Amino acid sequence: GDPAPYVNLDASPAEITSGNSSTLTWTTANATDCTASGDWSGSKALNDSQSVSPTADASYTLTCTGPGGSAYDTTAVTVTSGPAPTVSITADPLNIGFGQSSTLTWSSTNATSCVASGGWTGSKATNGNTQVSPSDDALYVLTCTGAGGQAYDSASVTVATGSSTTLIDEPFEDADFASRGWYDVTTGTIDTTEHHGGSASLKCTYTSGEQDCSAPRRHLFTGTDAVHISYWVKYSANFVGSGTFYHPHEFYFLTNLNGAYDGLAFNYLTAYLESHWNDTDSGHYIIGWQDGSNIDQTNIGVDLVGTSENRGTAGCNGTPYTYAGSCYDRGDGVYVNSVLFDTETVLGTANKEDWTHVEAVIELNSIVGGIGQPDGVMKVWVNGSLVLDRTDLILRTAENADMLLNQLVLAPYIGPGSPVTQTMWLDDLIVSSQVSDANPIYMPWYVEPN
Repeated sequence: GDPAPYVNLDASPAEITSGNSSTLTWTTANATDCTASGDWSGSKALNDSQSVSPTADASYTLTCTGPGGSAYDTTAVTVTSGPAPTVSITADPLNIGFGQSSTLTWSSTNATSCVASGGWTGSKATNGNTQVSPSDDALYVLTCTGAGGQAYDSASVTVATGSSTTLIDEPFEDADFASRGWYDVTTGTIDTTEHHGGSASLKCTYTSGEQDCSAPRRHLFTGTDAVHISYWVKYSANFVGSGTFYHPHEFYFLTNLNGAYDGLAFNYLTAYLESHWNDTDSGHYIIGWQDGSNIDQTNIGVDLVGTSENRGTAGCNGTPYTYAGSCYDRGDGVYVNSVLFDTETVLGTANKEDWTHVEAVIELNSIVGGIGQPDGVMKVWVNGSLVLDRTDLILRTAENADMLLNQLVLAPYIGPGSPVTQTMWLDDLIVSSQVSDANPIYMPWYVEPN
């Protein structure tokens, strides 16, 4: 009769560490077809090879048939875990002042990937370093994975805040805003379904085509050179903001040089903090200021920095070389200005599913020798991570040396009207005076002011 089939199947190497490969090689005789079983499957060529990467011990069988019957052979691949990974992370310094930075340095062995958690997030290189500037005490955890399993290490950074006084503490628990110091508008919608702390929050719903929502408007506080604002925010699933490249306005800070009911745009100083959504899936924060009342309208486009303290600081009369301001005619021959800084993209769909913690510091620059110095501060944190850091700003000149921040305005506003009916919830709003420990020391600009 017909000769019986012959099958030979080998694995090389027969022992691998997890994540590596072995090559199966087989030869046959007197066979017309072959089928794999065990930890592989399907029809196979009569003579061939194939790479396999099992994650656990595996057995491979090849059965071949021919006119003389059938035959099979089996081989095995043993998988070992390999050496266990190690990871080490340190923070230097361990203790920082509010607004200062610490450097995280980490290394690992036998690891192919690392993921951050705690005070930082995302995939990280297996070895590296980065600067962090937490707004509060933070624990940084790094978990690394390799063929031999997982390992983790952590480092903590302690933040010593400067001397501060709480100026506004608004938990949005009820609508009795007037009793807590709000004025101008003292109404707002309280929502007991959505809340971060306590049992309620402020619900700001923009109706499609409308410019604003119901919210308490103004709150005075004791004048200070520096403020720290902290609040929690959540957005509806369809939130898109203005749908344009500008607006919505949200938080404003005004100064003692303007009245308790003065307008918001053309002042001695109006500082802005607001979110801006690029679309329904991504967005960022904007911080900046205007000081239209300070502009020397007779010297539009003339750089007066270093020659005169009688000038605007946000454009029209020049700005320091480290940033630029804008200058434009408001339509009646009077010019206005602005300096705006954008954070990186820090808003996404997760911010519509959970609460986001936003913090910012605004600190007026010093006046030395009759000259405004470039040491003003604007910083923004999102969920404890520093996302914008400016310590080189001139917000006031010696002409306004007695300027102090003394008023918060909560006035959500979309100039062209909201493109859809959408909601933003705010909760646990706190404004405090804040002494930053992070300002660089500049030599005074000793130039003779006009």
